[in-house]
Amino acid sequence: MNARIAFFPLLLLLAASLAVASCGERAGSDDATRSAILAFAADGTSWPARGGDYSEKGFSPLDQINTANVGSLGLAWEASMDSTRGLEATPIVVDGTIYVSSTWSRVMAFDALTGEKRWEYDPEVPRGIGRKLCCDVVNRGVAVSNGKVFVGTLDGRLVALDAASGAPDWTVNTVEDPQRPYTITGAPRVLNGLVIIGNGGADRGVRGYVTAYDSETGDEQWRFWTVPEGPDATPENEDVALAAATWPDDPVWMGQGGGTAWDAMAYDPELNLLYIGTGNGGSWKRRRPGDRTDNLYVSSIVAVNADTGRRAWHYQTTPGDKWDYTATNSIILADIRFNGKPRKVLIQAPKNGFFYLLDRETGELLAADKYGAATWASHVDLETGRPVLTQNADFSDVDRLIYPNPNGAHDWQSMSFNPGTGLAYIPAFDVPWVFSMQPGFRYFYDLGVPEVDLARMTQGQSTVRKGGFLRAWDVANRRVKWEVELPGTWNGGTLTTAGNLVFQGAGDGHFSAYNAETGERLLHLFTGTSMMGAPVSYSVDGTQYVALLAGYGGSGMLTIADTAAVKRYENDGRLLVFKLGGGEVPLPRKRDEPLGPPRMDNSGLPPLTSAQLEQGKQLYLNCAGCHGTGGSTPMLPNLNRVRSIGEKALRSILLDGALVPNGMPKFEELSEEEVGVLYEYISRGYHNVPDKNKWY
Repeated sequence: MNARIAFFPLLLLLAASLAVASCGERAGSDDATRSAILAFAADGTSWPARGGDYSEKGFSPLDQINTANVGSLGLAWEASMDSTRGLEATPIVVDGTIYVSSTWSRVMAFDALTGEKRWEYDPEVPRGIGRKLCCDVVNRGVAVSNGKVFVGTLDGRLVALDAASGAPDWTVNTVEDPQRPYTITGAPRVLNGLVIIGNGGADRGVRGYVTAYDSETGDEQWRFWTVPEGPDATPENEDVALAAATWPDDPVWMGQGGGTAWDAMAYDPELNLLYIGTGNGGSWKRRRPGDRTDNLYVSSIVAVNADTGRRAWHYQTTPGDKWDYTATNSIILADIRFNGKPRKVLIQAPKNGFFYLLDRETGELLAADKYGAATWASHVDLETGRPVLTQNADFSDVDRLIYPNPNGAHDWQSMSFNPGTGLAYIPAFDVPWVFSMQPGFRYFYDLGVPEVDLARMTQGQSTVRKGGFLRAWDVANRRVKWEVELPGTWNGGTLTTAGNLVFQGAGDGHFSAYNAETGERLLHLFTGTSMMGAPVSYSVDGTQYVALLAGYGGSGMLTIADTAAVKRYENDGRLLVFKLGGGEVPLPRKRDEPLGPPRMDNSGLPPLTSAQLEQGKQLYLNCAGCHGTGGSTPMLPNLNRVRSIGEKALRSILLDGALVPNGMPKFEELSEEEVGVLYEYISRGYHNVPDKNKWY
């Protein structure tokens, strides 16, 4: 038996035997929704769940739009999402209405045929919450069931709305301690009359969990803790006790072990198993990479009984994760022939660069192969299920350049799977990171690393073609069948269809369609707006449509590709809907000035000392996570204009919270002197000097 798997046959038998009964017990609450989701694979006129149906394949059975005619695709209609920040949601289409979330956890409903807005709901998330967030004020979507729309909010609430009017039905606070930096950006899932939601905040120091609530009342039904509370705490149940045995006897992680489940889930109604992808541990690089403490259930795929929340099996993709290699990426369920036998499988391409193939009934590891550059491990041992670390993985004593970076070889952008081609379509990228035990981030990616250090770090490593890619992975044969190199690294999720197509929006503002078998590009529409979320497809009155959100942000705020559409056009968030014979896509407003480093005139100013430069560099890390490494992003005010507003205004913003209502948090822990150094550092342009020996 695989050493990475804890498997209880009795639990699986119980899950299987209860599957039909349990669904029947809750049948009155979401029978119609369940029927629609189960019928999706044959019908496809709606898009009732996050990935289309419970399996989350991102595959549409519609084929009116196909390889022969997709070149005539054009815009049917567009709608404003009232946002210039990141849009990451996958639309849900039910009964002729598109339900989609925007920034600040707002929800909008549109007529799927005309684009007319039917209603909008604003949960009024406190705008000063920004410092709790990892990656922008994003939301990845809603769930719809039995006349209700469910959304998780940035401040940790789960809200049920009336699907017809958008009026709140019930609200529950999923966060027991509001002082802890918990957030919700992921989409809920609805099954068996339950609404399932996880949370985020591992990087800020929280303890992860997933909770199920009654979809009619909001009453809590069960909670699965993804990590134990601490070495001296009493485990809530046997699942937590099993995990606790894999953590160190060190109170430093008490209550902040991380492992948050902030995105990926899938459900098998026959087995009644819910599959959950978990994230990195809290302060993921705190411990030495050589330690063999596994820290369950960090960076794991966990199968739980959907009615009880108790674990059936688990598999850990990155034991004792020290690199931020979460397993929160798309989980897809498929039935394939593998090694000549039919298998019910679960597939995932998590951040760590390996493509995993598991038996979804038992958790048995069937295959694990590199789908991208991964220099932290040489391979995965199929007997033990463990990755075999390379010498390069250990950055405890010296900085190391490692592939992939903490955004992974594939991040949250949805992967899709086409049963006809047997291919999984991955929004992949190969970008390194200089990992260091020093506080904060010493470098972003491999930017600004001194030549002598970079030469040492890359010695003995094979050359990697850095960039973003659309990769088609042959699941049964364990290899890349084809790939397309993209202009930038931060691109959108994928949709595949029975029309033998793959759709993807990209960071350069192009919406493209590819032949699903060969990768030949058949459509290349310029929208003027960078895209991140996955497209969906639906049908109204016999006409097939493809819809997706356009709006740049998320982790992509850190750096912007030179080809990003947002360099030239305002990042006006839109819902774009396409059909055959549609019209041209209107371009958004042109920018008054292009994004990028300005030319600073520092003549007559005394130079900053080396100590001030180093202090300014470290202080700017507080800014770069949102405003970007160059201070100029499409989402937020341009920091390169700080000299025009003056040091006094910057003090008011940072210390007094003058712009909190606009979403700019205050930093009251900064001293007056530190604000002064930061002002001089930014106003003189040191944060974006394009010098290979400087961080920028």
